[in-house]
Amino acid sequence: MKGATADIVGALFFKYCVLTDDFDQIRPLSDRQFGVSLHELPCLCLVSVAAHGRMRSHKHRTAMNAFLLAREEYHAHPAISATKLKAAMNLTSSEYWRKHVDPNRAPFQPSDDMRKGSLADLLITQPDHFEDAFLIKPDFDFRTKPSKELYASIFGVEYPGSKVPLPSVTPSGQEVITQKWIDQAKAVKARLLADPVIARIIAAASPALSQQPFFWEEGERQFRMMGDLISEERTIFPLVHDLKKTRSADPRDFQNQAFEFGYDIQAWHYIQGYKAKTSQASKGCSFIVYEWPPSTNYAIVDVDEYFLAMGERRWWEALDRIEEWEDSGLYPSFGRYTITAPKWTPEGRSGSAY
Repeated sequence: MKGATADIVGALFFKYCVLTDDFDQIRPLSDRQFGVSLHELPCLCLVSVAAHGRMRSHKHRTAMNAFLLAREEYHAHPAISATKLKAAMNLTSSEYWRKHVDPNRAPFQPSDDMRKGSLADLLITQPDHFEDAFLIKPDFDFRTKPSKELYASIFGVEYPGSKVPLPSVTPSGQEVITQKWIDQAKAVKARLLADPVIARIIAAASPALSQQPFFWEEGERQFRMMGDLISEERTIFPLVHDLKKTRSADPRDFQNQAFEFGYDIQAWHYIQGYKAKTSQASKGCSFIVYEWPPSTNYAIVDVDEYFLAMGERRWWEALDRIEEWEDSGLYPSFGRYTITAPKWTPEGRSGSAY
């Protein structure tokens, strides 16, 4: 097989790294791993494509862009989300403005821990969209021309040299991740699915409700949510579950984390969204929490009426703060306070600046 056809097939192979029947086992390959000369590569590529049938079509690439675009539009929408409410409780007003109001704010850059959590969540809740959202980092060997061409085909620019870090996102919006992360996320998924209760929760999740943007209005306010695992099957209790990658799945530790990160506010927000969406009351919310490998710890954490009462109170307090800042147009950080001598000094007296 020679000529233009061979060149096209070879280029397609390098661009998309087509590999195995199960996308969970994708393995990006480099020219070094083949042990064949480049003119033999197109024939090998045809065998791979015929065996696995995983070469993406133009139609699939368009769907990929639509999936990511819908998520980008959701996160850019000005409606009040659980993230904004948690920020209003946990940040100063100036920090809130910088993250959520400043028209010139920099695009949000998630931490590696957040990216790992998003990877596992998508692999569990929407595995069909895995390839839309993520690209496994190819095994580049930039001493070779094919690797440089592969880089250009993925990122839309010529390889800039070793001093420039590999981009974390492709022009189409896919996050670039390592095979190690994929293997770890697969381990998380397998661990959770091995639990019969969690497996049933995941199986009962409604595709029309789970990981789907939803908007609702209360008064003059518009709110939004996108919950992980939401069910309409009344035998599942509660009907709203959220996946959480956590530093400790020990419920005693997670209770403190839940307050620190505002998960009570999030739980109440999701319950209100569920009621608005389905006209039914969820009557609760649970967190499926897991630690990242090599740890194998996880837990199903239900919340009681006192936790939800705290979430309701803090939800309204956060909303009041946001409305006060927006109405005044002022985001004064800590504001103005009077301080006194510390209590441990001779001059100290009772009282606090707060």
